[in-house]
Amino acid sequence: MKKIECFKIIGISTETTNENGKSAKDLGKLWGRFYSENIRLILKFTVQNLNTE
Repeated sequence: MKKIECFKIIGISTETTNENGKSAKDLGKLWGRFYSENIRLILKFTVQNLNTE
């Protein structure tokens, strides 16, 4: 087994299921949130701040 250094994972998430096409709707909403709330920039600045700690 290969050891790796610790790392952090950041982002947004959702819970969904493949039943009745729900995942397509849920993921569409998630992407909508990603763009409407400017999550990309929030994550970018969060990563920059983590790298300066």
